[in-house]
Amino acid sequence: MIDTFEKTYTDWSIDVGTYKYEGITLNEVEQNLYAIEDQEQDFVVISPSKAISIDNKLYNFVQVCSDQDTDLLHIELSITNDGDRGAIIYGKNELGHQEVLQIIEDFIAHHKVPTLDDWEIVLDLRPKMESYVKDSKMTNDVKYDELLKQYTWSYEGIQFCWDEKPTDANVDTAKLLATNYHKNIDSIVTFIHNEILDWYGDVTIDEVKTRIGMPIIEPERDAVTYCEQTFDDTHIFSFTFWDNEFKDLHYFAIDG
Repeated sequence: MIDTFEKTYTDWSIDVGTYKYEGITLNEVEQNLYAIEDQEQDFVVISPSKAISIDNKLYNFVQVCSDQDTDLLHIELSITNDGDRGAIIYGKNELGHQEVLQIIEDFIAHHKVPTLDDWEIVLDLRPKMESYVKDSKMTNDVKYDELLKQYTWSYEGIQFCWDEKPTDANVDTAKLLATNYHKNIDSIVTFIHNEILDWYGDVTIDEVKTRIGMPIIEPERDAVTYCEQTFDDTHIFSFTFWDNEFKDLHYFAIDG
């Protein structure tokens, strides 16, 4: 009998941004985890050719990258609930190599997934149902998104999201981030441009600037996401920033 680590799973693919191929082994998956831990690559996305149905949910892909605050790993699962029109991406931080490998092995080889009680929602792509929350000290209304379970605020063409209702200080920080985002948009676009060349061919920096769409910034996670990019209609772009000036950018990812 072929060992599960040597067996080729022909209906699965590995995508690391610079290349993608179908027909994978768990041994290859593990080599990608080592490469992430050794900082030789930023992430790996492992996808079935057709979403896996488990307990009335469709599981679309699993993604792994470095944990931002530790030397461990961060893992994400994309899930579409029965009847929903968009996916929810769940994430979990601070996992060890073997923990991540076991989750992926169970998913690929046995179509088993962990309970998500202690996972957090990283991104919710379902149609939004919003209610409004007023704060007289803010120049604009803050919206509470019922599905995201986040507060959102739009300013200078940017959408900001918080898990907790933002204070005036949070809003002041968001205004600073907006100023610095627009101030450093050329370096941000250059960073994105260099990351997507292998995906979308010989696009120009000006094309990237006009096609990435409105940024969504989560100050609590130091993350920027683009759900409205027009290079295709299936992926979202994201990256993390390690300073408030958007000069230290990391972990660019293409999900979907």
